[in-house]
Amino acid sequence: MTQVITMFGVDVSHWNGRLDWAAIADSGVEFAFAKATEGVHYKDPTWARNRTAMLALGERFVPGAYCFLRGDADITRQVDLFLDVVGDVAPIMVALDVESREGVSRQATAEDAMEWVAEFKSRTGGHPVIGYYPRWYWKQHGEGDLSFFDTLWASRYVSGVGTPQKLYDRVLAEWWKPYGDETVSILQFTESGSVPGFPEGPCDVNMYQGDRAQLRALLLTGGPALAIPDGTPPLAQGSSGLRVSQLQIALNLAGHRPKLDVDGEFGSVTGAAVKWLQRKAVLAMTGVYDEEAEAALRTVLQTHRSARGRRLMV
Repeated sequence: MTQVITMFGVDVSHWNGRLDWAAIADSGVEFAFAKATEGVHYKDPTWARNRTAMLALGERFVPGAYCFLRGDADITRQVDLFLDVVGDVAPIMVALDVESREGVSRQATAEDAMEWVAEFKSRTGGHPVIGYYPRWYWKQHGEGDLSFFDTLWASRYVSGVGTPQKLYDRVLAEWWKPYGDETVSILQFTESGSVPGFPEGPCDVNMYQGDRAQLRALLLTGGPALAIPDGTPPLAQGSSGLRVSQLQIALNLAGHRPKLDVDGEFGSVTGAAVKWLQRKAVLAMTGVYDEEAEAALRTVLQTHRSARGRRLMV
């Protein structure tokens, strides 16, 4: 498996106790999602403290919040509660957790999730939403379209207890494969990670394929950090690394199908996707991602996001 970059994150709730966020960040963890709400009544009692502590870490940390979606409760009221509890979402990544809940009369569906995302976006100026919609749950519920999310947060666990890096070394490339016509950008790969700052012991650990700037671009502003900074060479066959993974994410967000694996390797499949972009922009189909292709990608991304937003609001 090509490892583009090792950027670890955690997800937490009141079950994790009173966390030492400085120790968590000092250990190398760079982002987190903390539970804020569930359904129409539940407010996680640790959210306010976690939000304050995460934001206090400044630029070295990307904070996030999640809502556990209930299939037996009104969707609009669930959005109401989440926005009331979380407050200003501008500096906060937002995730919607869609999975089984014991003891409920109805499990949440992809249609429920799409309604939540549309309502949330309509009230926040289109703030991005990542869907924690596990592959196993997707298969149980008909393998439907998940492209209404901005990207996916998947889960599949390695065995054993250990540090994030030790456990991540056992992850298989196929766990990152797209599904539901959507790209996987975050992978929860263990519930038994050893991370300083957790008084209750092992915790959930996640991996993001990119850096903090790219994560902020994707989940705070709704667009990728694009791949051709001023003064750098074009990307072409044989290129590799973070800039290539940024390009692959951007092409997926621009509507390329089938979605590219985000592996940081510029091979023939990524080259064909660049030619797809160049054809859409009526450019020479060289398969080289240069400044001209960069400008075209920005235009296509803006158009695609606008059309996607209109589809959700209907």
